[in-house]
Amino acid sequence: MTNYNTVIIGAGQAGLSAAYYLNKQRKKYVVLEAAGEIGASWANRYDSLSLFTSARYNNLPGAAFPGDKDRFPTKNEVVDYLNKYVATFNIQVLLNNRVTHLSKSDTDFMVITTTGSFYAKNVIVCTGPFQIPFVPTFSQHLNSNILQLHSNAYKKPAQLRSGDTLVVGGGNSGVQIVEELINHGVKVFFSFSGELKGVPNNILMQRLIFGSGITSASINSLIGKWLKQRKEPIMGTNLKKLFNAPNLTVVGKALSATDQEIICEKSTINTVQNIIWATGFKPDFGWIALDVLDATGFPLQERGLTKIKGLFFLGLAWMYSRNSGLLGGVGKDAKYVTNNLAE
Repeated sequence: MTNYNTVIIGAGQAGLSAAYYLNKQRKKYVVLEAAGEIGASWANRYDSLSLFTSARYNNLPGAAFPGDKDRFPTKNEVVDYLNKYVATFNIQVLLNNRVTHLSKSDTDFMVITTTGSFYAKNVIVCTGPFQIPFVPTFSQHLNSNILQLHSNAYKKPAQLRSGDTLVVGGGNSGVQIVEELINHGVKVFFSFSGELKGVPNNILMQRLIFGSGITSASINSLIGKWLKQRKEPIMGTNLKKLFNAPNLTVVGKALSATDQEIICEKSTINTVQNIIWATGFKPDFGWIALDVLDATGFPLQERGLTKIKGLFFLGLAWMYSRNSGLLGGVGKDAKYVTNNLAE
């Protein structure tokens, strides 16, 4: 049992940014990380993943992202960058420490992990919004001879069974996976709701989106409110070319399933050997035994600060601005939170 000024839960970009500022403040802290390596959440994603923000907009506090500023780094480059960040700033991380319980006494927080207990005046929860893969319940009706993967388990086309593949989910990850499979000659059925809108991902667009300050606008500002209401655009993919591919069929929203069939808005599919669910994630904050979650289990906070003195959140999507959940944007929120720690 060790007492700290601050316990940071999660060693992703949010947790490391907070630790950077605590180092500058000479606070006694520790970062608890469930995984066995730094950058595990990046390392475990599909092999061809690259960021849709150019390197110049991926800086954590105190360290520029290396290399050509106008390129789009790969996931492995991000992992290397995070590991170098930890080493450069001597950030105190304990790996293989999954937090299972967080509570508070009159004076201190108690953080229980798979290896022991920690006590602190402050706790910063940096586990991010991507925790439990979400898959529609009707997927359970499908026969086990169909390979089903969530996008967080998909790595590359070679891991799929030979035959048709259904990709469900029209976000950037879903589109990138569809594009990769199409280019590998796989016959793909693509399921999503609504209309996809793409934007070119070139230097000019990067400057317009990320360099103009639009994505730094507060969620409470007119620009922030407008931006949050808009559906996330598909970055960098030529959607017209993609939808004209002879081995792609768009089937609309996935509605239900039987033993061998997926019923979608535009057709019923019964030939797929693989399904990739690019359907996002659900939050998992059930280990927090404090009155700080809303009815959906999501944190109640304002720019990371909660009604409980000493308890903070970092790295959530739209915590303060569009940048709050991005690699290069979390630093401003981290500085704000660490400047408001309980003494």
